[in-house]
Amino acid sequence: MISTFGNMPFKYTTRNMNIMAKYLNMNSVLCQGIGEPSDGHEVTCGDFHGTDGLAGIADSMAIKYGVTDSMIATNKDLAYLASEINQKDSVTYIAVGPLSTLANLITKYPETVSHIKNVYIMGGGITHFNKEGQTEYNFAGDGPAVQTVLSSALDITIFPLDITEVYASIAKTEIDSMDFSKYPEMKSILLQNYASNVKYTKDATGCVIHDCLPVLYYYNKSKFSIKDYKLTANNIGHIEEAADGKLIHVATDMEKDFLVNTIKESLK
Repeated sequence: MISTFGNMPFKYTTRNMNIMAKYLNMNSVLCQGIGEPSDGHEVTCGDFHGTDGLAGIADSMAIKYGVTDSMIATNKDLAYLASEINQKDSVTYIAVGPLSTLANLITKYPETVSHIKNVYIMGGGITHFNKEGQTEYNFAGDGPAVQTVLSSALDITIFPLDITEVYASIAKTEIDSMDFSKYPEMKSILLQNYASNVKYTKDATGCVIHDCLPVLYYYNKSKFSIKDYKLTANNIGHIEEAADGKLIHVATDMEKDFLVNTIKESLK
């Protein structure tokens, strides 16, 4: 698991990565990726996910699961990540934030490209956008990194806003009907997302967890429809079709209720 900046500054996302790894009892090496975009501009979504990125419960979760500064200091770095990838025959890289870490990885350690079989990315927009310049939050976070990744030799599948805005939504009534007794903190996180949707987008139907879709695709590709596009990217993260663009697989549809049913199953 790799931390990067994104919905919150790097110090928060790195701490939250350590918290969630303990919370979910994940047997995973934790690495600190790149903490700022290529051009140094600040990216933030304010308090959409709470002031700590975890619905305001990061401090209590850190105490509960024993996450300390000394533990975070043992997280590995980009060089370690590259060495681990180079020992594998086939790696699937899933990116759900700005692409700064992946861009740095393939630029500084180009040998990793031949070991990364697939890259699944939540980001971009074909006709749907949520940032100025007709782009999407993750891609706007580091436009030059998007250019680097999308022009590379990697086999890439993206999950743009066009699909996540339709299929990554969980109705408030569904949240209320779920049994969170095994993972009570998850309800707080989903309800924070719902409250922010109401506050900032005026959408009172539920929460939207865009980043789940590439993970769901990794586990069950049969639930998705994919279309190939030739895409180029500019330095602010806007993508568009072009005859000389890189062939990118784009998720266009997902089986209805796949996300909700998977979450319900995981809560058991």
